[in-house]
Amino acid sequence: ADGMCFDGIRFRHCNAQDESLLWGIGVRFGSKGDAMRSFFKYFDGSKCLSKTSKGPVLGPCTDAPARKWGLKDGKLVHENKMCVVRKKDNTAALVKCDTAFEHISLAIPENSINQRDAYMQEQHKVQLQEELLERMRLQQQLEQLQQDQKWWG
Repeated sequence: ADGMCFDGIRFRHCNAQDESLLWGIGVRFGSKGDAMRSFFKYFDGSKCLSKTSKGPVLGPCTDAPARKWGLKDGKLVHENKMCVVRKKDNTAALVKCDTAFEHISLAIPENSINQRDAYMQEQHKVQLQEELLERMRLQQQLEQLQQDQKWWG
C-alpha cells in the first residue's frame, strides 16, 4: 500500500525489475502429513525466509526455521505465532501476532513473468548445450573404442 516491499531482511521501495524482491512458495509435507510452507527467493531457490532470535533472515531452505511460514489475513507468520513487523528504520523483526504485524500482500508483476520465461528459456538452452556436449563425448569414446578394437583386432 505504501510502495514498500519485503526482501527477507528489510522493507525497500518496490521495483518489478528487482529480482531480489520476487518470492516463490514451497510446500513440503512432514512425517505426519502436515504441510510446511516456505518462502524462497524466486531466482535462487536455495535461499528461504528463515527465523533467528534477532528476526527474519535469508537462510538455507533445508534449515528448520525456514519451514512453517504462512500468509494469512495479510500477516506473514512463522509457526502461527510470530508475525513480521517493520521497524522505523525499515528493517524487519518478529513479534507475537497479537502484538503487531505488517500487512503484506502478494502481487505478480508482468515483468517478473517475462523474466521468468526468459530465465527458463536460457536454462533450456544451457541444458541442450550440456546434452550436446555429453553426446559428443560419448561419440568420441565410442570412436576410440572402435579404433582400439581394430588395433587389437
